[in-house]
Amino acid sequence: AGGTGSGKTSSMNAISFFIPPASKIVSIEDTREIDLPQENWIQSVTRSPLTSEGRGEISMYNLLNAALRQRPEYLLVGEIRTDENVALTFFQAMSTGHTAYTTFHADTVETVISRMQNPPLNVPVQMLRDLDIISVQQQTYIGDKRVRRNHSTSEVLQQDYDLNDVQTKTVFKRDASADTHEKVTDSTLLQEIAT
Repeated sequence: AGGTGSGKTSSMNAISFFIPPASKIVSIEDTREIDLPQENWIQSVTRSPLTSEGRGEISMYNLLNAALRQRPEYLLVGEIRTDENVALTFFQAMSTGHTAYTTFHADTVETVISRMQNPPLNVPVQMLRDLDIISVQQQTYIGDKRVRRNHSTSEVLQQDYDLNDVQTKTVFKRDASADTHEKVTDSTLLQEIAT
């Protein structure tokens, strides 16, 4: 997540380099920005209507449904914006075992959760809890130079005591004065992934 020009798609591209080479990947975008070296990668891009009646349109929702029929191991969605069907289908894909990445326009972890839960997306809390990690990008300055940095990396906690809330904890945070990243707490999820 992050603001405009904060490096969300660049970060998703970088993280995608760690996807095992033999994995089946499907990407879905409005504008082609994802660029992967993997050979088993199917790229999908939306298309505007060809007629004034709307015929010929291929929406992100259409592409997402088609992608799930292809049984990808990894699903990359360019950005979830305002389409409730896209958001719900994305989270359904995660809950059925697909590893999924997306970008989202929000400046904080709390804003991500709030925007997802409320109109127009209306993602239920139970589905939001399928998220593992929220990484927040930021466009900032070092002296006079404009740079993109990861502001924080947080994990979504899998608690059983409150089914009506989504709890997160920040694991890594940027120290702006030193322009470094610090681990601020231990991560259960990181340990699971390492194992």
